[in-house]
Amino acid sequence: MEEKDSLLVVDKNGNEYDINSRNERAYFGRIFSCNCGVDSSFEGLPWKCKSCDNIKPKTMILRPCDWWNQQKLEHARVLIIGCGAIGNEIVKNLALLGVKNITLVDFDTIEIHNLSRSILFHEDARKKADSLYKVDVMKSALQGIDPKIKVTALKTGVLDNISLRKGRHNEWIDPPINRAKLIELGLQHDLCIVGTDGIAPSAFIAGVLYLVCPIVQTSMNGSGTVTQVRVSIPGSTGCIQCPTKTTPLIYHSDGEPNWSNFDTQYGANKCKDAAEAMSAASFAHTNSMAASYAVSQAILLLMGWDDYSKKNIWPKNIPLPLWNEVAKPRPLNPGGSRLENKTFYEELIVKLSPTSDPICFCCRKGFFDGGGLFERAIELMEIAEKNEIPLWFDDLEKIPRIANGLGVSRPDNTIKFG
Repeated sequence: MEEKDSLLVVDKNGNEYDINSRNERAYFGRIFSCNCGVDSSFEGLPWKCKSCDNIKPKTMILRPCDWWNQQKLEHARVLIIGCGAIGNEIVKNLALLGVKNITLVDFDTIEIHNLSRSILFHEDARKKADSLYKVDVMKSALQGIDPKIKVTALKTGVLDNISLRKGRHNEWIDPPINRAKLIELGLQHDLCIVGTDGIAPSAFIAGVLYLVCPIVQTSMNGSGTVTQVRVSIPGSTGCIQCPTKTTPLIYHSDGEPNWSNFDTQYGANKCKDAAEAMSAASFAHTNSMAASYAVSQAILLLMGWDDYSKKNIWPKNIPLPLWNEVAKPRPLNPGGSRLENKTFYEELIVKLSPTSDPICFCCRKGFFDGGGLFERAIELMEIAEKNEIPLWFDDLEKIPRIANGLGVSRPDNTIKFG
C-alpha cells in the first residue's frame, strides 16, 4: 500500500496540522484558503486549489462547527486501566482515531476464553510479543495498526485494599500502583479510562484520581445484558462511583449515610471475606457497544477539558459529555430477553461542596486513609510541585459555566480550594 504525500497546513493561530493518509478523513469538509484568495473545501489528498492549482494552502479556516481537533487526539496521552475484552475495544478505537500515546495497565495473562471477544489478542500479535501478558500482546497489536504509536505496557494493577490484603500484588511483574504512583500517572496523562471488572479497583481509582484528571469508566452487569458508562470531571461532577437515585442507600438514625456495605465491597474494612471481582458474561457486541460509548465520551473530554480546566466554561462548539449521570446502553440480550435495545440515563446523587454531608464513599467521604477533599488537594499539589506539573485549578477563573452549544448556563458547583 502506497501512502499519499502529507500536507502541512496552519490555522490563523499558527497551529500546525499534519494531514496524511491515515487521518485525512478527519479533515474532510474543512475550508482551506489559498494565496490567490479562493477558499475551497478539502476533499482528500493530494490537495490542489481549484482556481490556481496551488498545492500549498495559506491557512485552514476555523469555523464554529469544526469542533473536532485531530491534532489534540494525536497529542493526547491516555491511561488505560484494565485490558480485557472491553479494554481491547477501547484501545483499538483510540488507535484507529489517531491517539499516539497510550499507557496500558493490567497484571493478567490471556486465557483461551478471551480470544472469542478480544480483537487485539490475535495469534500474530501473540507471536510478535513473545508473551501472554495482555499488555504486551496489546502493545504488539497496536504497533501493527500504527507503527508510530508509543505504548507503555505495565504488567501490574492498582493497589486497592483487597489486592493488598490478599497479597495479589506480590505476583505482579511490575511494582504495584499505590496512591502516590497513581497520582503521578494521572498527572502525566490527559485522561484515564477504566475498564476493569472489579469494584475495589474502580473505587480506588475514583478516590485517588478524582481531583487529578478526567476519568471515563465502563463496565457491564454479570449477565452481559446492561452496560454502563460514567464520566468524572475533576472537582465539577461526581466521580465514577457516586450513587445514582436508584442506588439503595442505608442511613443511620441521625441521617448520616451508613457505609458498612460499601466498606465491605470496596475492601476498606478488615473483613476477610471482602467482595471479589465478578467477571461479566460479556459478548463481542456488548463489549463493542460499551467501548464505543466510552470512547465517544473520551473524545469529548480530550477536546474540551483543556479549555474548561482553564476557564471553567465548557466550549460552546463541543458537545457536553455525561454530566452527573450514568449512561446505560442496553445491547441485544443473548438470553432472549425482549427488553428494549436503547440507552437509559440515571442521575447521580452528588453534593459538590467539600464541607457538605458525604453522599459518595469515594469522592466525598474521607477516602480510606487519604482524608477528605482538602487533604487530597494538598497531597495532589505537593506531588504536582515535585514533578513540576501544573494543575487544572492553579489559575481557575471564577466565571459561570456554559453547559452546551446553546449557551445554557448551569449553577457553578465547581469545588473551590481556598
